[in-house]
Amino acid sequence: MIKGCYNCYKEKMFLFFFLCSVQICYGQGFYIKGTLKDASTLNPVEAAQVILLRDSTIMPKYHTLSSLDGKFTLENIPASSYRLQISCMGYKQTQISIIELTKNIDLGEVFVEEKPMELSEVTVSATVQSKADRWVYYPSDVIKKQGVDAYDILQRMNLPDLRFDMINHSLSSLKQGTLQIRINGVLSQQSDLIALQPQDIAKIEYVDNPGIAYGEGVSAVILIKTKQQYEGLQGGSRLLSAVTTNMGSAYAYFKWIGKVDFLNLKINGQYQDVRGIYANNTQKFNYPTSAMTLNSVGEDGRSKHWNGDIQLDYNHSIDNRNSFFNATVKYSGLWQPKNNSVGNVWKNDVPTFTEILSRKNKTHNIMLEFYLDKSFSNKSNLLASLTGTHITSNYNRWYNKEYTNNSLSKYESAYDVNGKHHSIIGEIIYKYPLTECHWLTVGTYERYSHTDNIYTMTESVNPISLLNFNSYNYLEFSGAFGKLSYSLGGGYSFYRIKNNSILSQYHFFRPSLSLSIPLLKKFRLQYHLNINPQEPTLAMRSDFSQTISEYEISKGNPYLKPYQSYSNQVSLSFRRTDTFLSLTAYLQYNKHPFTNNPPYYDPKIDKFVYTISNQKSFTHTQIRMYASQKLFSQALNLSGYLTLNRYINDGLKFSTSYTGLLGGLTISYDQPKWGVLASYRTAISYMFNETKTRMAPNLQLSAYYNIHRIRCSISINNPFMNPVNTIEVNSKAIQGQTHKYQKYNSNLVTIAFSYNFRIGKTRNPQKQINNTDTDNGVVR
Repeated sequence: MIKGCYNCYKEKMFLFFFLCSVQICYGQGFYIKGTLKDASTLNPVEAAQVILLRDSTIMPKYHTLSSLDGKFTLENIPASSYRLQISCMGYKQTQISIIELTKNIDLGEVFVEEKPMELSEVTVSATVQSKADRWVYYPSDVIKKQGVDAYDILQRMNLPDLRFDMINHSLSSLKQGTLQIRINGVLSQQSDLIALQPQDIAKIEYVDNPGIAYGEGVSAVILIKTKQQYEGLQGGSRLLSAVTTNMGSAYAYFKWIGKVDFLNLKINGQYQDVRGIYANNTQKFNYPTSAMTLNSVGEDGRSKHWNGDIQLDYNHSIDNRNSFFNATVKYSGLWQPKNNSVGNVWKNDVPTFTEILSRKNKTHNIMLEFYLDKSFSNKSNLLASLTGTHITSNYNRWYNKEYTNNSLSKYESAYDVNGKHHSIIGEIIYKYPLTECHWLTVGTYERYSHTDNIYTMTESVNPISLLNFNSYNYLEFSGAFGKLSYSLGGGYSFYRIKNNSILSQYHFFRPSLSLSIPLLKKFRLQYHLNINPQEPTLAMRSDFSQTISEYEISKGNPYLKPYQSYSNQVSLSFRRTDTFLSLTAYLQYNKHPFTNNPPYYDPKIDKFVYTISNQKSFTHTQIRMYASQKLFSQALNLSGYLTLNRYINDGLKFSTSYTGLLGGLTISYDQPKWGVLASYRTAISYMFNETKTRMAPNLQLSAYYNIHRIRCSISINNPFMNPVNTIEVNSKAIQGQTHKYQKYNSNLVTIAFSYNFRIGKTRNPQKQINNTDTDNGVVR
């Protein structure tokens, strides 16, 4: 009995150890690991769900999430056949088949493609995402196939508060400030959009609430990010010629793209030799004891010039985090031969004299820039740039006056300017993640320039030397508290200016605040506060007296000071599917701005003198409404805006105010091979100091047709219109009105041809692991 129990005990113990050994074998199974990366930016993709399913079932067996650096690992997997499924918000789902897993597998880098979709913090409408300080656009394949360059894509995206000029192939912001364009982080010119082919664009970010790191005076930023999946040669050109006058432009680019490097050569040129330029004006000069009225009728004048540039870019990818180094060398030149403008003048209603103003200009500009964009594994980022510029210029101005009465002597005045300008600009920006939702940005901007201008006049020679040093150091905190996104920063600016023997130093504190919060999913409320110093140009500071006519001279002011500009902006926007609406209120207050003083009569030289000084204040208030709508599967695009401006000038010796209203409407219709566009802008009126300016309305009609890789387009500017720009001056000493005409710009017809090509191959960054008898692995 005891022996039987003993044998039974041995059998149970053997079975127990057998089951344990089987369990240990299963516990010591295989692993599958890899690193997830964005197929467009090559950045790591975190928090992606990685699920392993049995090949014959839909039930998940193992699952994990990718880490901050995109890595994932599935462990203790028994031998079998599986399907690896990768899912992440904003990306297309990816599946990988694993046949007969018999050993550990390292997938290496697994690339996932972006896909617009609804996130918890992001409201998505079709191909658009709304974020705290920007709109993110994902151009569809249909739009990319219809476009020939990045400019076409931007025009089709209906970006808010932008106006497109189809004649000049340019765009501008309706907001107060400049429009900045960056391609893969590098600051770019608008002409660089021609050198960017549509199929290379991954996404477009339109920053309508830019932070402190983008610089001062920037109202909006367009960030274009490209795919890095192509190797080979790209090139293209755009030729434009006017049919109704003698003007045109040409642009060409050639780009060699390797695995980690690319070279880009860009050549750009414009020419103009047009007629129909003249001005009619009336001036009344109030002397202490009398008054003189001059009426001038301009003769048909001519404008002739050539300008162009050539640029070479070298770009090198540093690592798999999309870090890169970029070097740019660029030459720009302007050649303007002698252009004359002639006016026949009546003095107190009596034909008195003919005046001739001649100008000639030549400028050469050489620029060298180094740019570094370095990303780190902790998600921090370092930007550094160093730019050197050398400019030489030669400007000539002649003023001749011939009296109708030959007994009176002629009056002549002339001067030549030979100038040299050198500058070096350096900037470093470091962005560091404090937490998952909060960031710290620290930056420094240093600029030094030296200008030597020699003014050779009829009577004397006047050399002027200007030294300018500007240092700007700043920091910014940004992030989100729940739904409220914020950006809070501040900086310190120091200016040191030496004008010949006059030395000036200034200090400014520059705070910045941006807030954004979504309301009811479809609405977004934004607020932006910015305080920036505005610096006078070198020409304003020049201690030089320019003779305008026999009765007038203009003087610079070496004692001009920079001033603080305080701007506040609040906007409410609504987006649903293909509808966008926004209402924006803007208030700008400038303390002690530099602007023109009222002219005065100087009896010592018997002339009226124009000067410039720091005034008391200038206030600009604006209310702007913008709307856009896409119809018929986004083929028809409608957009329009209406803006109310209020200007208040409070000078040392004057006080003026003015209210102006302007608006615009754009309609475009696009099909796969052709499209049409019409754009209209009303007249623009504004007032600074005692001068009111009115820019004539503008109407543009354009149509295009695509033939394979060639686009043919025709445009008409101001059809059946005769636009006139008007300038009115109303001061105590001088009252006047000038009407400027550019007849060549009326009924202007232009024809343009665009072409691009690409020779090479598209890289497939996805890992391919083949299954064989000796090396079982992954087959896609």
